[in-house]
Amino acid sequence: MIFIIYSSVSVVFSSRSVGFVREGTRATKSNVKPYSILKAASDWTIMMDTYEKQYKIPEDICASASRPDIFLFSRILKRVVMIELTVPWETNIPKDHTIKVNKYYELTNELTRNRFVVDLYAVEVGARGITAKSLYKAY
Repeated sequence: MIFIIYSSVSVVFSSRSVGFVREGTRATKSNVKPYSILKAASDWTIMMDTYEKQYKIPEDICASASRPDIFLFSRILKRVVMIELTVPWETNIPKDHTIKVNKYYELTNELTRNRFVVDLYAVEVGARGITAKSLYKAY
């Protein structure tokens, strides 16, 4: 399971609320399914470095040397999802989150100029396994 922290304004998540049930009654199941941008197109390509090879962002999408840890794109939707993974010391999570978001500012702008919708997720899990509170807002 991949945990992500939302750091862009492009993705709309369906809101979830807590429904309380009176004692002695049964809860009803909701037919509302969570929104997934991956289901909106069938041409998603995922790119990430492997031990043997470093990936390169296709030039028709963006000519940049920046490479987030995980890069997904759909030419049909003209949409890019970038995921940057970080394992900082817990006290450095807010600072490192800001650094990672700023690191890809130019890449995000260039993709936007190329008419792509860009989603950037900075994922931080502390070195001792503690997760940021904002991690749970991604759900």
